[in-house]
Amino acid sequence: MDGAKCGGSLIWDILLREAEVAIVGEPSLSESSLTDYNEKTKPDFFIDGMLSGTGLRDATRGGYVEPTAAGMSASLASEITLWQQRYENAHFDGFPDELVTVLDNQGIALAAKAAGELPEKSIGYFSNGLMKRLV
Repeated sequence: MDGAKCGGSLIWDILLREAEVAIVGEPSLSESSLTDYNEKTKPDFFIDGMLSGTGLRDATRGGYVEPTAAGMSASLASEITLWQQRYENAHFDGFPDELVTVLDNQGIALAAKAAGELPEKSIGYFSNGLMKRLV
């Protein structure tokens, strides 16, 4: 089984280590560690903070889905919803660089949690502040 596909292996360990500092307020995301991963995979879902979205985008069919409808726990769905609302607020504030970095690192951590809850699906992360895929 492909480790990136199941979501729980090495790539998530690396991403969590890089995002860990940002979650406590010191953002640090190395784009170079994600380049090969981005080019070789297409996820089933993206965690994504798009204005008026749900925080979870269906990368295959398009559109947004409720996290619980995709099989995520109510607890994780709530975390995603709160994070997505903070991302919406960042949109209206003009996407301040430092805030986008913190929100993106939190989003990457949420993607890792989602991958843990949905091991049969691949989960990516799209930064709306940067308008590009990070995972």
